Amino acid sequence: MNRDLLVRVFLVVGIGLVMSVGAWLFSSRTRIAVTNETGGELAGLVISFPGQVCTYASVPLHALRTCEGRADGDGSIVLEFRQGSGAEQKLVTDTYLNPTFGWRGAMILRAPGTVDVQEEH
Repeated sequence: MNRDLLVRVFLVVGIGLVMSVGAWLFSSRTRIAVTNETGGELAGLVISFPGQVCTYASVPLHALRTCEGRADGDGSIVLEFRQGSGAEQKLVTDTYLNPTFGWRGAMILRAPGTVDVQEEH
């Protein structure tokens, strides 16, 4: 009888531990979707956050590009882009992420070099 109780306790604790680790791994991922609404095609787009850099060439108007990964430190999301043969612009957003919780959301890159941010809940 004591052996059955011990097995049940270990089983419940084991399942709880596996579920907790799985939830932590899922919640700590970062996914950023950026839509080009600058008024024209981008010659290049770089989406970066601590531990991850996603690079795209020739991003058409209204196109969506997604960058996913796991942050390896605290920091902000940075967008670098170039329109045609123009100078490269760099936007350091106010959006803060960390490796424990990650961040999921969408960003719309606008013509004057501004970005609208919407976090998923």
